[in-house]
Amino acid sequence: DQFSAGLHMLASDEDSQLQEINTAYRAKFSFPLIICVRHKSKDEVLEIAAARLHNSPTQERATALVEVTKIANQRLEDLVEVPSATSSETASV
Repeated sequence: DQFSAGLHMLASDEDSQLQEINTAYRAKFSFPLIICVRHKSKDEVLEIAAARLHNSPTQERATALVEVTKIANQRLEDLVEVPSATSSETASV
């Protein structure tokens, strides 16, 4: 997922910026920054990461859990084909 966001190709200044954000984030919240980066550009990731430093610890724990859920859902979808609704399911709607 980090590959698709271009995080493997950060310019030196972008890499430094992300490292600084990660360090500040861990110091403030005592856990690593978690962002579901699939379908996001490196600029979006940097912007989101910087903005989340302004969250309260309570807000950030909730946000991190949502991001973990997004990552888990995407990885599960990668492993299994999600069945389409059957005709009986759609008929009852």
